[in-house]
Amino acid sequence: MPSNIEHANISDLKLGTADVAAGYIGHKQVYPNTRQIQSFAFTDTSGVPVTGTTRVLNVGGELGSTFNLVGSGGASSPGNNLVLYNSPQSYNVTIPTNYTCGSSSRNPTVTITPLGNTALASGVPTSRSLSQPAGPAITYVTPSTKTISVTEVTSVTTTIGGQLRWAPGAQFSVTLSLATTTSMPVYARITANCYSGSTWGSGTNWTSSGSTKYYSMPSGGAPYNYQNNNQATWTETSSVLTLGSGNPAYVRFYAYIYESSGALTCYLIGGSSYLEPSPQYNYPP
Repeated sequence: MPSNIEHANISDLKLGTADVAAGYIGHKQVYPNTRQIQSFAFTDTSGVPVTGTTRVLNVGGELGSTFNLVGSGGASSPGNNLVLYNSPQSYNVTIPTNYTCGSSSRNPTVTITPLGNTALASGVPTSRSLSQPAGPAITYVTPSTKTISVTEVTSVTTTIGGQLRWAPGAQFSVTLSLATTTSMPVYARITANCYSGSTWGSGTNWTSSGSTKYYSMPSGGAPYNYQNNNQATWTETSSVLTLGSGNPAYVRFYAYIYESSGALTCYLIGGSSYLEPSPQYNYPP
C-alpha cells in the first residue's frame, strides 16, 4: 500500500542515511538523530614547561560529530568545523614559551563547541585547561658608573663668516664607560649628528648614512640582537668617524644604554639611560 505523508516537508526528513533538520509529519514534530561527543581531554595534564610544548588533545564520540576547538590563554586553536572521522581523534595543541621577563602564569585552554546536531554527552566539559608557570621576575638595576667622552682624533676646520667650523676630514671617536651593580648584558647605542647640510663619511661599524650615524657597543653586540657581552663593567672606544661633507658649527654625540632583556636575565636599567659629553652639550671646533 502506498504511504501518505501528510503535510511533510521532505527536505526536513531523514532520507536514507542523510541527516536532516527537524521536521513535521502531520502535526507531529520529528527529531533527527543527535550525535554525541563522549570524551574531550588532554592526554597529558601535567604542568606545561615555561619554555612551551605541544600537547595532544583527544576527542571521542560518534563518528560524524562536528565541532569547533578554540584555544585561549596561549593555546593554539586546532580548528573550526571539525568532523570526527575516528574515535578518539587527536589534535595537536601548541603552547608557546612564557619565558618572558615579568610574564604572569597562565592557563592554556581549549574550548569545544558542538555544531549542528552534535551535542556533548552528560559530564563532558566545554573546556579543558592546563597550567603554565610565570616567566622570570624583573630586577631593576641602576648603573653605578656611566660616562661618555668625545675625542677629536683629527682636527680639520675652516672659518666661514668669521665663525670657526668643522670641515670634511675632521675625525672623532667616542668612549663609553659603564658599571652596574650586577652582571647584566647591557649595550649602548651611540648617535652622531652633524645636522642638515652636512654628512658623515667613513667609519667602521658606524651604520646609517647622511647626517646621522649610529654605533653599538660593546664589540660583538648590536642593537636588539641580544648577543652582547655579559659584563658588569666595561669601557670601550668607538672606531673613528670622519666628517664627509659640509661645514657644521658643531657636531653632537650622545648615547642610550639598554638592557638586553631578550637574553632572559631580566634586568632593566633604572634611572636615566641617556648620556651626553659633559659639560659640553655639543662638540664645537
